[in-house]
Amino acid sequence: MLMVIALGSCSDNSEEEDSSTLSGLWEVVSYEGWEKYNNEIIEKWDETDEFRVKFNNDGTYTSYEYDDGNWDVEQTGKWHYDNGKIYTYYSDGYKETADVAIVKELTSSRLVYEFHEKIDVYEYWERTTMRKID
Repeated sequence: MLMVIALGSCSDNSEEEDSSTLSGLWEVVSYEGWEKYNNEIIEKWDETDEFRVKFNNDGTYTSYEYDDGNWDVEQTGKWHYDNGKIYTYYSDGYKETADVAIVKELTSSRLVYEFHEKIDVYEYWERTTMRKID
């Protein structure tokens, strides 16, 4: 019984550390992925995207896209980190949406995450690598 409590306690501390590591302003270094329809790739990409996201300590985030010399707000919402996953919640103007990204690497200066979705004959996968800039 004590072993379970000790392990749970360590896990909780690790999650808190990862959440605080994630807080800050991140910028995309590389962005790759594909879309499939009926198991055939219909689009594939491997590029650098001018995109930033700021994860705030209060559980909110803002994403930015670079356009015409300015960093424009693209999206705002809420986030939390749990068990190696980043959960983001936002409204697209019509409905509330939630996304889950699987964290592959998280250090004080580097974040790599993947997102995968499969609905019937449609499938989407992306991997994003970011660097912390603030």
